[in-house]
Amino acid sequence: MRSILWIIHIICCLSIVAHAQRGYQITIDGQTLEVEAEKTYTVQLKSGESVQVSVRPKPVNVYKDEFLSFSNSPEHTPSKTNIHDKLDHVQLVTQLGTYYLIQEHSAYDQLDVSRLLQVVLKKINAKEISRGYSVDQNPFSVTTQDSVVLNGIKADVSSVNDSGFECIVVAYGVGSKGVVVVTRIQSAFKESEQGILDILWETL
Repeated sequence: MRSILWIIHIICCLSIVAHAQRGYQITIDGQTLEVEAEKTYTVQLKSGESVQVSVRPKPVNVYKDEFLSFSNSPEHTPSKTNIHDKLDHVQLVTQLGTYYLIQEHSAYDQLDVSRLLQVVLKKINAKEISRGYSVDQNPFSVTTQDSVVLNGIKADVSSVNDSGFECIVVAYGVGSKGVVVVTRIQSAFKESEQGILDILWETL
């Protein structure tokens, strides 16, 4: 039983970093092994008992700070940037250009939120708008796991020859604290990339 608990402990610890590198070392019962993710190894303990060890990345990671939390897949890790003392950015961008951006405001009550949503929408689609793309806007809302409702806009940005992008801009605030959440995904990649955004909305 003790050896099983050791294996569980080792796997839990290694799963935190398994996605970040291909090879690494683990030490079990005084033996150091060179191992790789997604492979299974048999280790003979000093007691003579043989155990199997495998290392796999966690299916999801959790981003958490003092104001918000959400899950993300290990393949895509968000980063946080302090813009100034009243604004932080949490963002994730994939190789195909799918992204989400969460602005954490400490002066939310000073914002003209309706205008802000329109400004953000126009800014992230400025290149397409300058080329004559149409922007079809509709009201949009999403409810978080703790029953908070974020309201805003869902827009399809497209042209005759380009299916374009789907963009969402929503906001929520209490007093001076608030967030603005922006997502953007190219329509051509929705089948392969939508799950990245779904994890955000489902766990926010």
